[in-house]
Amino acid sequence: MLTRIARQLAPIGASLARQTTSRAHVQRTWTRNNSSSQPGRSGQQPGLNARQALPYSPLAQFYRTFGRPIAKVFLMAIFTYQLAYYFWVRLEHDEIKSEMQVERYDSYGPSTYRLQHSNEPRSSDPNSPNVGSPAEQRDDAKRNFLKTMRALPTQHYWHVYFDRQAKDQAKTDDGNYQASLEKLDPQIESVQDFWRYHNNTPVDQIKMRESLYLFKSGFKPIWEDRRNILGGSWTFRVPKANGPDFWTRIQLLAIGEKLQEALQEGDQICGVGLSVRFNSHLISIWHRDASKQQSIDGMLKCVLENLEPELQPKPDNYFYKKHSDHAGFKAPPELQPVVDSQKKAMEAAAAKSSAENPTIQIKSPAEPTS
Repeated sequence: MLTRIARQLAPIGASLARQTTSRAHVQRTWTRNNSSSQPGRSGQQPGLNARQALPYSPLAQFYRTFGRPIAKVFLMAIFTYQLAYYFWVRLEHDEIKSEMQVERYDSYGPSTYRLQHSNEPRSSDPNSPNVGSPAEQRDDAKRNFLKTMRALPTQHYWHVYFDRQAKDQAKTDDGNYQASLEKLDPQIESVQDFWRYHNNTPVDQIKMRESLYLFKSGFKPIWEDRRNILGGSWTFRVPKANGPDFWTRIQLLAIGEKLQEALQEGDQICGVGLSVRFNSHLISIWHRDASKQQSIDGMLKCVLENLEPELQPKPDNYFYKKHSDHAGFKAPPELQPVVDSQKKAMEAAAAKSSAENPTIQIKSPAEPTS
Protein backbone atom coordinates (compact mmCIF):
# COMPACT_ATOMS: atom_id res chain seq x y z
CA MET A 1 0.00 0.00 0.00
CA LEU A 2 2.80 2.41 0.88
CA THR A 3 4.55 1.62 -2.38
CA ARG A 4 1.39 2.43 -4.35
CA ILE A 5 1.03 5.81 -2.60
CA ALA A 6 4.68 6.64 -3.23
CA ARG A 7 4.31 5.88 -6.93
CA GLN A 8 1.27 8.16 -7.20
CA LEU A 9 3.01 11.03 -5.42
CA ALA A 10 6.25 10.74 -7.40
CA PRO A 11 5.01 12.69 -10.52
CA ILE A 12 3.61 15.45 -8.33
CA GLY A 13 6.90 15.84 -6.52
CA ALA A 14 8.83 15.95 -9.80
CA SER A 15 6.49 18.62 -11.20
CA LEU A 16 6.86 20.72 -8.06
CA ALA A 17 10.63 20.42 -8.27
CA ARG A 18 10.65 21.59 -11.90
CA GLN A 19 8.36 24.52 -11.14
CA THR A 20 10.47 25.54 -8.16
CA THR A 21 13.66 25.44 -10.25
CA SER A 22 12.05 27.43 -13.08
CA ARG A 23 10.62 30.01 -10.66
CA ALA A 24 14.00 30.54 -9.03
CA HIS A 25 15.61 31.08 -12.45
CA VAL A 26 12.94 33.60 -13.46
CA GLN A 27 13.28 35.44 -10.14
CA ARG A 28 17.06 35.80 -10.50
CA THR A 29 16.71 37.03 -14.11
CA TRP A 30 14.02 39.57 -13.18
CA THR A 31 16.06 40.93 -10.31
CA ARG A 32 19.22 41.23 -12.41
CA ASN A 33 17.47 43.05 -15.28
CA ASN A 34 15.73 45.55 -13.02
CA SER A 35 18.93 46.24 -11.13
CA SER A 36 20.88 46.96 -14.33
CA SER A 37 18.19 49.24 -15.87
CA GLN A 38 17.73 51.39 -12.74
CA PRO A 39 21.03 51.81 -10.91
CA GLY A 40 20.76 52.62 -7.27
CA ARG A 41 17.40 50.93 -6.80
CA SER A 42 16.68 47.44 -5.63
CA GLY A 43 15.09 46.43 -8.92
CA GLN A 44 11.67 45.98 -7.34
CA GLN A 45 8.53 47.81 -8.34
CA PRO A 46 6.99 50.09 -5.75
CA GLY A 47 4.86 47.99 -3.39
CA LEU A 48 6.05 44.66 -4.81
CA ASN A 49 8.98 42.44 -4.02
CA ALA A 50 10.56 39.80 -6.21
CA ARG A 51 8.47 36.98 -4.75
CA GLN A 52 5.19 38.87 -5.19
CA ALA A 53 6.03 39.99 -8.72
CA LEU A 54 6.00 36.41 -10.05
CA PRO A 55 2.69 34.57 -10.33
CA TYR A 56 2.22 31.06 -8.79
CA SER A 57 0.63 28.18 -10.69
CA PRO A 58 -2.39 26.52 -9.00
CA LEU A 59 -0.36 23.40 -8.21
CA ALA A 60 2.44 25.43 -6.69
CA GLN A 61 -0.06 27.46 -4.71
CA PHE A 62 -1.62 24.23 -3.39
CA TYR A 63 1.79 22.86 -2.43
CA ARG A 64 2.70 26.18 -0.78
CA THR A 65 -0.48 26.05 1.31
CA PHE A 66 -0.90 22.33 2.09
CA GLY A 67 2.44 20.70 1.26
CA ARG A 68 4.11 20.73 4.65
CA PRO A 69 1.01 19.59 6.63
CA ILE A 70 0.49 16.74 4.18
CA ALA A 71 4.15 15.72 4.48
CA LYS A 72 3.93 15.72 8.28
CA VAL A 73 0.78 13.59 8.21
CA PHE A 74 2.40 11.22 5.74
CA LEU A 75 5.51 10.78 7.90
CA MET A 76 3.38 10.29 11.01
CA ALA A 77 1.37 7.60 9.21
CA ILE A 78 4.56 5.77 8.24
CA PHE A 79 5.86 5.92 11.82
CA THR A 80 2.55 4.65 13.23
CA TYR A 81 2.47 1.81 10.73
CA GLN A 82 6.01 0.72 11.59
CA LEU A 83 5.28 0.85 15.31
CA ALA A 84 2.09 -1.20 14.96
CA TYR A 85 3.88 -3.74 12.79
CA TYR A 86 6.65 -4.12 15.40
CA PHE A 87 4.22 -4.83 18.24
CA TRP A 88 2.22 -7.22 16.08
CA VAL A 89 5.36 -9.22 15.28
CA ARG A 90 6.33 -9.33 18.97
CA LEU A 91 2.88 -10.51 20.01
CA GLU A 92 2.87 -13.23 17.36
CA HIS A 93 6.35 -14.35 18.46
CA ASP A 94 5.32 -14.60 22.12
CA GLU A 95 2.26 -16.68 21.24
CA ILE A 96 4.33 -19.08 19.15
CA LYS A 97 6.94 -19.38 21.92
CA SER A 98 4.23 -20.08 24.50
CA GLU A 99 2.74 -22.83 22.34
CA MET A 100 6.17 -24.41 21.90
CA GLN A 101 6.75 -24.43 25.68
CA VAL A 102 3.39 -26.07 26.32
CA GLU A 103 4.16 -28.74 23.73
CA ARG A 104 7.52 -29.36 25.39
CA TYR A 105 5.88 -29.71 28.84
CA ASP A 106 3.35 -32.16 27.45
CA SER A 107 6.02 -34.21 25.70
CA TYR A 108 7.88 -34.82 28.98
CA GLY A 109 4.73 -35.77 30.86
CA PRO A 110 3.14 -34.58 34.09
CA SER A 111 5.60 -36.37 36.38
CA THR A 112 8.44 -34.08 35.33
CA TYR A 113 6.87 -30.72 34.70
CA ARG A 114 3.59 -30.68 36.62
CA LEU A 115 2.79 -30.66 40.31
CA GLN A 116 -0.60 -32.25 40.86
CA HIS A 117 -3.05 -30.26 42.97
CA SER A 118 -5.56 -33.08 43.44
CA ASN A 119 -5.69 -36.86 43.57
CA GLU A 120 -7.31 -36.93 40.13
CA PRO A 121 -4.57 -37.31 37.51
CA ARG A 122 -4.44 -34.93 34.58
CA SER A 123 -4.51 -36.35 31.10
CA SER A 124 -2.10 -35.44 28.32
CA ASP A 125 -4.93 -35.76 25.81
CA PRO A 126 -5.99 -32.21 24.77
CA ASN A 127 -9.60 -33.39 24.44
CA SER A 128 -9.70 -34.74 27.99
CA PRO A 129 -11.59 -32.68 30.61
CA ASN A 130 -8.72 -33.22 33.08
CA VAL A 131 -6.06 -31.47 31.02
CA GLY A 132 -4.90 -28.11 32.37
CA SER A 133 -4.74 -24.89 30.44
CA PRO A 134 -1.35 -23.64 29.19
CA ALA A 135 -1.21 -21.12 32.03
CA GLU A 136 -1.93 -23.84 34.63
CA GLN A 137 0.71 -26.09 33.10
CA ARG A 138 3.29 -23.30 33.29
CA ASP A 139 2.38 -22.63 36.93
CA ASP A 140 2.62 -26.35 37.71
CA ALA A 141 6.04 -26.55 36.10
CA LYS A 142 7.26 -23.56 38.09
CA ARG A 143 5.98 -24.99 41.39
CA ASN A 144 7.52 -28.37 40.64
CA PHE A 145 10.87 -26.72 39.89
CA LEU A 146 10.82 -24.73 43.13
CA LYS A 147 9.83 -27.82 45.12
CA THR A 148 12.75 -29.74 43.62
CA MET A 149 15.28 -26.99 44.33
CA ARG A 150 14.23 -26.11 47.88
CA ALA A 151 16.10 -27.43 50.91
CA LEU A 152 14.93 -30.83 52.19
CA PRO A 153 13.65 -30.16 55.73
CA THR A 154 14.31 -32.47 58.67
CA GLN A 155 11.40 -33.75 60.74
CA HIS A 156 12.77 -32.04 63.87
CA TYR A 157 15.01 -29.06 64.51
CA TRP A 158 18.46 -29.94 65.86
CA HIS A 159 21.07 -28.06 67.85
CA VAL A 160 24.83 -28.60 68.18
CA TYR A 161 26.48 -28.43 71.61
CA PHE A 162 30.14 -28.40 72.58
CA ASP A 163 31.81 -28.85 75.95
CA ARG A 164 35.28 -29.34 77.39
CA GLN A 165 35.43 -31.74 80.34
CA ALA A 166 37.53 -30.85 83.35
CA LYS A 167 40.51 -33.06 84.11
CA ASP A 168 39.23 -33.71 87.63
CA GLN A 169 35.80 -35.28 87.01
CA ALA A 170 35.01 -35.21 90.74
CA LYS A 171 34.91 -31.39 90.63
CA THR A 172 32.47 -31.35 87.73
CA ASP A 173 29.00 -30.97 89.17
CA ASP A 174 25.77 -30.18 87.35
CA GLY A 175 26.20 -26.43 87.67
CA ASN A 176 29.77 -26.39 86.38
CA TYR A 177 28.88 -28.71 83.52
CA GLN A 178 26.01 -26.52 82.33
CA ALA A 179 28.30 -23.50 82.47
CA SER A 180 30.88 -25.23 80.25
CA LEU A 181 28.24 -26.45 77.78
CA GLU A 182 28.17 -24.20 74.72
CA LYS A 183 25.31 -24.10 72.22
CA LEU A 184 26.49 -23.50 68.67
CA ASP A 185 24.42 -21.56 66.14
CA PRO A 186 22.55 -21.79 63.89
CA GLN A 187 20.09 -24.61 64.40
CA ILE A 188 19.79 -27.39 61.82
CA GLU A 189 16.49 -27.30 59.94
CA SER A 190 17.30 -29.17 56.72
CA VAL A 191 19.60 -31.81 55.28
CA GLN A 192 21.63 -29.04 53.64
CA ASP A 193 22.08 -27.38 57.05
CA PHE A 194 23.34 -30.66 58.50
CA TRP A 195 25.96 -31.17 55.80
CA ARG A 196 27.05 -27.54 56.10
CA TYR A 197 27.67 -28.05 59.83
CA HIS A 198 29.21 -31.50 59.39
CA ASN A 199 31.63 -30.51 56.61
CA ASN A 200 32.86 -27.55 58.65
CA THR A 201 33.35 -29.53 61.89
CA PRO A 202 36.25 -31.97 61.35
CA VAL A 203 36.28 -34.61 64.08
CA ASP A 204 40.04 -35.06 63.93
CA GLN A 205 40.51 -31.49 65.20
CA ILE A 206 38.50 -32.05 68.39
CA LYS A 207 40.91 -32.33 71.30
CA MET A 208 40.98 -34.96 74.03
CA ARG A 209 38.16 -34.72 76.62
CA GLU A 210 36.18 -32.41 74.35
CA SER A 211 32.70 -33.46 73.28
CA LEU A 212 30.30 -32.64 70.47
CA TYR A 213 26.55 -33.29 70.65
CA LEU A 214 23.73 -33.20 68.11
CA PHE A 215 20.43 -32.98 70.02
CA LYS A 216 16.83 -32.31 69.12
CA SER A 217 15.46 -28.88 69.86
CA GLY A 218 14.20 -28.85 73.46
CA PHE A 219 16.74 -31.42 74.71
CA LYS A 220 20.11 -30.78 76.31
CA PRO A 221 23.02 -33.25 76.71
CA ILE A 222 22.62 -33.23 80.51
CA TRP A 223 21.64 -36.29 82.56
CA GLU A 224 19.63 -34.24 85.02
CA ASP A 225 17.59 -32.44 82.35
CA ARG A 226 13.86 -32.91 82.91
CA ARG A 227 13.49 -34.75 79.60
CA ASN A 228 16.54 -36.97 80.11
CA ILE A 229 16.29 -37.83 83.78
CA LEU A 230 14.51 -41.15 83.18
CA GLY A 231 16.51 -42.06 80.09
CA GLY A 232 19.74 -43.78 79.20
CA SER A 233 22.22 -44.18 76.37
CA TRP A 234 24.15 -46.67 74.32
CA THR A 235 27.89 -45.89 74.21
CA PHE A 236 30.25 -47.27 71.54
CA ARG A 237 34.02 -47.18 71.93
CA VAL A 238 35.36 -46.74 68.40
CA PRO A 239 39.03 -46.58 67.27
CA LYS A 240 40.05 -43.12 66.15
CA ALA A 241 40.66 -44.37 62.62
CA ASN A 242 36.97 -45.31 62.30
CA GLY A 243 35.61 -42.54 64.50
CA PRO A 244 34.71 -39.95 61.82
CA ASP A 245 32.86 -42.44 59.60
CA PHE A 246 31.09 -44.05 62.57
CA TRP A 247 30.03 -40.61 63.86
CA THR A 248 28.66 -39.62 60.45
CA ARG A 249 26.53 -42.80 60.21
CA ILE A 250 25.11 -42.30 63.71
CA GLN A 251 24.18 -38.68 63.00
CA LEU A 252 22.44 -39.66 59.76
CA LEU A 253 20.49 -42.37 61.57
CA ALA A 254 19.37 -39.73 64.07
CA ILE A 255 18.26 -36.91 61.75
CA GLY A 256 16.86 -39.42 59.27
CA GLU A 257 14.57 -40.79 62.05
CA LYS A 258 15.84 -44.35 61.60
CA LEU A 259 16.70 -44.58 65.29
CA GLN A 260 13.30 -43.18 66.22
CA GLU A 261 11.58 -45.90 64.18
CA ALA A 262 13.44 -48.54 66.20
CA LEU A 263 12.04 -47.32 69.54
CA GLN A 264 9.07 -48.62 71.43
CA GLU A 265 5.93 -46.51 71.31
CA GLY A 266 6.06 -43.68 73.83
CA ASP A 267 9.84 -43.39 73.73
CA GLN A 268 11.88 -40.72 71.97
CA ILE A 269 15.42 -40.15 70.71
CA CYS A 270 17.07 -37.20 72.46
CA GLY A 271 20.30 -36.93 70.49
CA VAL A 272 23.75 -38.32 69.83
CA GLY A 273 27.18 -37.37 71.14
CA LEU A 274 30.88 -37.82 70.48
CA SER A 275 33.62 -37.59 73.13
CA VAL A 276 37.33 -37.80 72.33
CA ARG A 277 39.56 -39.97 74.49
CA PHE A 278 43.23 -40.91 74.30
CA ASN A 279 43.05 -43.59 71.62
CA SER A 280 39.34 -43.82 70.83
CA HIS A 281 36.06 -41.98 70.38
CA LEU A 282 33.07 -42.55 72.65
CA ILE A 283 29.91 -42.22 70.54
CA SER A 284 26.62 -42.29 72.43
CA ILE A 285 22.91 -42.44 71.55
CA TRP A 286 20.51 -40.98 74.11
CA HIS A 287 16.85 -41.85 74.48
CA ARG A 288 14.21 -40.69 76.91
CA ASP A 289 12.82 -43.78 78.68
CA ALA A 290 15.23 -46.39 80.02
CA SER A 291 12.38 -48.59 81.26
CA LYS A 292 11.49 -49.72 77.72
CA GLN A 293 13.63 -52.75 76.94
CA GLN A 294 12.34 -52.96 73.36
CA SER A 295 13.74 -49.49 72.71
CA ILE A 296 17.12 -50.47 74.11
CA ASP A 297 17.32 -53.58 71.94
CA GLY A 298 15.90 -51.78 68.91
CA MET A 299 18.54 -49.03 68.98
CA LEU A 300 21.40 -51.52 69.08
CA LYS A 301 19.89 -53.58 66.28
CA CYS A 302 19.37 -50.49 64.14
CA VAL A 303 22.99 -49.39 64.56
CA LEU A 304 24.51 -52.79 63.81
CA GLU A 305 22.32 -53.32 60.75
CA ASN A 306 23.21 -49.97 59.20
CA LEU A 307 26.98 -50.09 59.67
CA GLU A 308 29.46 -51.38 57.10
CA PRO A 309 31.40 -54.50 58.14
CA GLU A 310 34.62 -52.55 58.67
CA LEU A 311 32.82 -50.21 61.10
CA GLN A 312 31.16 -52.93 63.19
CA PRO A 313 32.23 -52.57 66.85
CA LYS A 314 33.38 -55.54 68.89
CA PRO A 315 30.83 -56.91 71.41
CA ASP A 316 32.90 -55.76 74.37
CA ASN A 317 33.24 -52.21 72.99
CA TYR A 318 29.66 -51.04 73.54
CA PHE A 319 27.36 -50.91 76.55
CA TYR A 320 24.05 -49.45 77.72
CA LYS A 321 23.66 -47.42 80.90
CA LYS A 322 20.90 -45.40 82.52
CA HIS A 323 21.70 -41.81 83.33
CA SER A 324 20.73 -42.33 86.95
CA ASP A 325 23.36 -45.08 87.30
CA HIS A 326 26.26 -42.71 86.64
CA ALA A 327 28.33 -41.79 89.69
CA GLY A 328 27.97 -38.07 89.05
CA PHE A 329 24.19 -38.15 88.57
CA LYS A 330 22.29 -35.84 90.94
CA ALA A 331 18.58 -35.60 90.37
CA PRO A 332 16.84 -32.35 91.30
CA PRO A 333 15.01 -32.71 94.63
CA GLU A 334 11.60 -32.25 93.02
CA LEU A 335 12.31 -35.08 90.53
CA GLN A 336 13.93 -37.57 92.91
CA PRO A 337 10.60 -39.35 93.67
CA VAL A 338 10.10 -39.92 89.93
CA VAL A 339 13.55 -41.50 89.63
CA ASP A 340 12.93 -43.76 92.64
CA SER A 341 9.58 -44.85 91.24
CA GLN A 342 11.16 -45.79 87.93
CA LYS A 343 13.86 -47.82 89.67
CA LYS A 344 11.28 -49.80 91.60
CA ALA A 345 9.25 -50.45 88.46
CA MET A 346 12.33 -51.65 86.57
CA GLU A 347 13.40 -53.93 89.42
CA ALA A 348 9.93 -55.45 89.54
CA ALA A 349 9.94 -55.98 85.76
CA ALA A 350 13.38 -57.60 85.91
CA ALA A 351 12.31 -59.94 88.73
CA LYS A 352 9.21 -60.96 86.79
CA SER A 353 11.23 -61.62 83.65
CA SER A 354 13.75 -63.72 85.59
CA ALA A 355 10.98 -65.79 87.10
CA GLU A 356 9.40 -66.48 83.71
CA ASN A 357 12.73 -67.16 81.96
CA PRO A 358 15.24 -68.40 84.53
CA THR A 359 17.85 -69.31 81.90
CA ILE A 360 18.02 -65.77 80.48
CA GLN A 361 19.85 -63.05 82.37
CA ILE A 362 19.66 -59.44 81.25
CA LYS A 363 23.00 -57.90 82.00
CA SER A 364 24.71 -54.93 80.40
CA PRO A 365 28.45 -55.16 79.77
CA ALA A 366 30.63 -53.30 82.20
CA GLU A 367 31.50 -49.76 81.24
CA PRO A 368 35.08 -49.58 79.99
CA THR A 369 37.42 -47.20 81.69
CA SER A 370 38.33 -43.94 80.02
